[in-house]
Amino acid sequence: MVPLPSQVARAILTRGFWSSTLTTHPGYTWYLERLHATVGAALAETGAEKVDLVGHSAGGWLARAYIGSAE
Repeated sequence: MVPLPSQVARAILTRGFWSSTLTTHPGYTWYLERLHATVGAALAETGAEKVDLVGHSAGGWLARAYIGSAE
């Protein structure tokens, strides 16, 4: 599911976005869901137990948010 522009705008206008807080505000949830699916596919295809996440800028934030949301 791709977010509506209004969802992304609401997320960008939160204090957490600008203070580098790792938030999973609904405006960002779809990114985490897609990353989770991609990691799952990589693990299934390779038979590995772990993956390395490499990101730059927003990709680095996304990787940290994903790791921080792991249960």
